[in-house]
Amino acid sequence: MKKKSILPVLMALFILVSINAKAQSSGSYAFVDGFFKRNTTSTKDGQNNNVSQDVSTMGTGIGWGYLFSPNNDGQGISIEMGVEIGAQNNSYTNINGMPNTKEKLTGATLALGYHLTVIPRLYYVPQLSVGLINSEPSQFVEAYWEWYTGTTTHSIGVRLNLLNFEFKSNDTPFSVRFGMGGITYIKSTSNNVPNPMYTYDFDLNTFTTAVIYYF
Repeated sequence: MKKKSILPVLMALFILVSINAKAQSSGSYAFVDGFFKRNTTSTKDGQNNNVSQDVSTMGTGIGWGYLFSPNNDGQGISIEMGVEIGAQNNSYTNINGMPNTKEKLTGATLALGYHLTVIPRLYYVPQLSVGLINSEPSQFVEAYWEWYTGTTTHSIGVRLNLLNFEFKSNDTPFSVRFGMGGITYIKSTSNNVPNPMYTYDFDLNTFTTAVIYYF
């Protein structure tokens, strides 16, 4: 029997707790956000330098969070839980016979951040997050994408974002967050590969933007 996901239940509880806390403290704010991110990387084969792989990842998602602002000035600690979906394109250059592949991505994250005022209504928001990601590969075969079966890869990662900024509207509950780059550590295991794969990455080519609604 297939087990039902408890993620929707956890999210509903998280929203209810946020609303209750909001009612008890005027210096704290629950929020929801929708975000979009894009990442591009290029790597080379360590044993054959004329083989390179270009990876392009795009994803969207939604998050539920809470900002604790003791002085009611927009500064404070934030915590957020979110889900996302996306796609990753893998292309190879300088090699014959290596097919391009595409992956479906689904994931969930938990992030801890801090809002620090730069100028009025502009905040610097460094974040530390933990994420779980599942990916399913496909291959372009005879003019269509053929999804493989039984080859899901499960990944868990930790990411530090140091170039995040948020701009809050003065007259509305909306704000916009934008970020670039980060430091990531990921451990991935696949059900058809016996050994796990570890990845460490420092990049400046990840771009994220989000629209946030505080209530």
